[in-house]
Amino acid sequence: MDYIQKFLKHSLLLPLVLAIFWVLTHWEFFDVYIYVLGWNASFFWVVLIGGLVTRSEDITYKKHWVFLVPLLLISLSFGLYENPWVKVICFVFLPAITSVFFAQAVNPETLKHPGLYQVFYFIKRFINPILFLPNSLQSQTNSMIIGNKKELKKTATQIGLGIIALLILAGFVVIPLLSYSDPAFEALLKPIMKWIFSLLDETIFVKLLTIVIMTITLGAILFTWSRTDKSQKTAPEKKQIGSIIPGIVLSGIFILYLLFLWVQLERLFMNQLPFDFAETVHMVKSGFWQLFFLSGLNVILCIIFYRKTSTPAQRILQFFIAASGFLLLSAAWRMGLYVWFYGLSYEKFFASYTVLFALGVFAYLLWMTLKNKEENIFKILLFSVLWAFSIMTVLPIEQIIYQTNMYLHTHTNSRLDIWDLQMLSVDVYASANKDRDVFREHQRTNLDTMYESGWSNWDLVTRRKWYQTNLSFVINKLMSSDSGLDKK
Repeated sequence: MDYIQKFLKHSLLLPLVLAIFWVLTHWEFFDVYIYVLGWNASFFWVVLIGGLVTRSEDITYKKHWVFLVPLLLISLSFGLYENPWVKVICFVFLPAITSVFFAQAVNPETLKHPGLYQVFYFIKRFINPILFLPNSLQSQTNSMIIGNKKELKKTATQIGLGIIALLILAGFVVIPLLSYSDPAFEALLKPIMKWIFSLLDETIFVKLLTIVIMTITLGAILFTWSRTDKSQKTAPEKKQIGSIIPGIVLSGIFILYLLFLWVQLERLFMNQLPFDFAETVHMVKSGFWQLFFLSGLNVILCIIFYRKTSTPAQRILQFFIAASGFLLLSAAWRMGLYVWFYGLSYEKFFASYTVLFALGVFAYLLWMTLKNKEENIFKILLFSVLWAFSIMTVLPIEQIIYQTNMYLHTHTNSRLDIWDLQMLSVDVYASANKDRDVFREHQRTNLDTMYESGWSNWDLVTRRKWYQTNLSFVINKLMSSDSGLDKK
């Protein structure tokens, strides 16, 4: 454990190893695109997060598990499932999420400041590594020349000569002789030698340059994101807001809500969707965005006015949140009908998940205003979003979509087309292979070739290295002994 701690704290060794690991295991990104992210990406992020925790003087696993566990779940999701949507979302947002939650952990005062201050502060923390790049370069250089320079130079020379001598003897004498005398040994070393020579191609100089740049960048990230910002100001005292302005604002919006509810009364909870698909999509999408922005408005109004105004204004806020619940439930009901009649897709799954989360936020805000207790609303919602997102990344989303649609297709009078399931990835390969007869009944293409061409990126995912795959890929491959995947 001491060696691991020293490795994670080393200012040069950890960034250098991570940079080399990234180049060796992620270099095929432009060949297989987002599918290059598998066990390699999980390992990279777990080690990086471990390095941030180890280097910080304020963060411990026991004290800050509430945000470290979700970050680790998101990191592990790369190695669990094939789902390209989740991979793209995590690939884009995981760096920003990591930056934000380490910033609030090492600077607890941040979440006590006004919301706009928090936004600018989190942006500043995220881009801090760019500003720190010159210092990172100097730090890496100092790590290489620290100690007795003459002794270090002598040791480095001896290590270099030893490696060169080993490579010459092994490559031109030992390995050829042993391979000639034992074909089994030759077969064992052949893939290893092939991999080594594949690294020494025309891109070797680009790879070396990438390693240098990534080492400096990762060094800057590890230093800036794990350190407390000494320049941060103390959060100002909360000020009470007068009752006149909040009363007018909340009363006016509340009256508009009641008017809208009266107009929409007959359409709040319908039993059927319009037969015209375009009209259905418009109605459901408008309901979803209505729910999304309404939830955001509820949160903003609570942050601004909760426990900062007079009692009458607080009562209006409670009525306002309660009234908004009818619109939220109506939007959720429409989404449920949409899924029932047209099945799930990536978009409908994420939208449904967002709807459930928005209903949870509504319940929390209503309970909080009725309880009338001091709460840091922004902090609670920020961590709720993190946990909801992290749990979503480790759910078998594509299996949920597949099994739901197959059930709706066989047990209801839904309007879904099961061939739309071709959008799904290898996560459902074994299930789709098992249900060949169901697809044969609704065949539009040659069933024998649907796995190679008609289905989503079957051929693409089989061109990867083993460390770029994931648990779902391995399980589906083992379960599909009579399909094309295991023969690739």
